[in-house]
Amino acid sequence: MAEAASILPPCVSEALSLSMKVTTDQKCYSSVQSTPEIEKKYVHHVYDAIAPHFSSTRFAKWPKVSTFLNSLPEGSLVLDAGCGNGKYLGLNPDCFYVGCDISPSLINICAGRGHEVLVADAVILPYRTAFGDAAISIAVLHHLSTESRRRKAIQELIRVVRKGGLVLITVWAVEQEDSALVTKWTPLTHKLEEWVGPGSPRPLPGLEAFSVRRTMSHS
Repeated sequence: MAEAASILPPCVSEALSLSMKVTTDQKCYSSVQSTPEIEKKYVHHVYDAIAPHFSSTRFAKWPKVSTFLNSLPEGSLVLDAGCGNGKYLGLNPDCFYVGCDISPSLINICAGRGHEVLVADAVILPYRTAFGDAAISIAVLHHLSTESRRRKAIQELIRVVRKGGLVLITVWAVEQEDSALVTKWTPLTHKLEEWVGPGSPRPLPGLEAFSVRRTMSHS
């Protein structure tokens, strides 16, 4: 399936603009500047320095992530938090996409491909609560330096997705002998429920996908 550019129709673009109205570019920039120095040194600066090479080597899609995106209903608005070079943006042409990443260089690459993207820290997403139908975070959480920041990033993904929406998170299992394996990471199971329901596919082996509870508070 050919990748489609995530060009939003006027009605969706207007809704997205409203969803971001509460956050200015200055606030977004300041949130990035407030990240720990260790992440700036070993994550932000590194990805900015290698962005062109990184992008040229990151074109293959993980099949299970593709399956998740292709299973979403037509017209779904999807956030890719930590979108990198945007390889998942526009994967399912029946959906609309927005993305964010900590690296300005990678975001420039995404923008050059016509995607709706901005620079942001995963722990302070510049989107209004419940604006999207689904969110993905692919190989991002392990780049955050503390457990509290990882928890906050998960809470932010939950916050920006509507009740009943879906969140897909993957991380590397670096403690595995085979570091290519993906493992489950579910520290907030009391706020989540498994992605199983009428007409929904079963959770994908090695990945965690959740439906946001209708009774869940976005605290």
